[in-house]
Amino acid sequence: MRNLFLLFLTLSIAGYSTGQINSYRVVSSKEYADNTKTFYLEFDASIDASMKEIITQELISNPQINHFSFYNKADLSKCMFTSERSVDAEMVVQMINDIIDNNMNSGRFVNVWTNSTGQELFFQIDGITSDLQRMQIAEVLMKDSQIENAVVNGFDCKIIVKQEITPEYVQIILDKLNVVINPASIK
Repeated sequence: MRNLFLLFLTLSIAGYSTGQINSYRVVSSKEYADNTKTFYLEFDASIDASMKEIITQELISNPQINHFSFYNKADLSKCMFTSERSVDAEMVVQMINDIIDNNMNSGRFVNVWTNSTGQELFFQIDGITSDLQRMQIAEVLMKDSQIENAVVNGFDCKIIVKQEITPEYVQIILDKLNVVINPASIK
C-alpha cells in the first residue's frame, strides 16, 4: 500500500512539473544606459509550440518586459528578454511558470495545429454579431506577422499562415475583440 502511495505521489509530481522550469542558467546579460537590461537564458523545461505562443504573448504584454522571444525555434529551452532594470531572470522564470500553471489549469494548452507555411486553417468563431465585426476580425488577424491572409464569412474563418501557429495564439489575438474560437470547429 505504501509503495502504491509513493508511485501515485511520484506520478503526480511528474505530471505537475511538466512544462515547468525546474532550473535555469543565465547565458549572458547586459545593462544599458536607458535603464534596461537584456538576458539570455537556458532552462530545463519541456515547452511545446502551444506553450511558446502563449508565454510569448503574455510576457510581451507585461509593461515591465520590452521584448521576449524563444530565439532558437529548434530548441525552446532558450529564450531572451529585455526588461526594466528592476526585473531579473528569476522573476521572468517565475512569470513563465505562473503562465504555464494558469494555462494548464484552464486547458488552453490542448490543441496544436500542425501545418506548413502557406497552409489554410479553418475554424468557427463564436460571438460575432455584425458584418463590421467580421471585417475587424479579419483586419486584426492579418496585422499579425504570422498570418498572411484571413477571411471571415458568417461564423467561419479561414486563415493562411506564414509559419506554424496554434489555436491558442489565434485566440489571444481574438481576445481583444471579445470573440472565441469554437473548439469543436478546429480543423
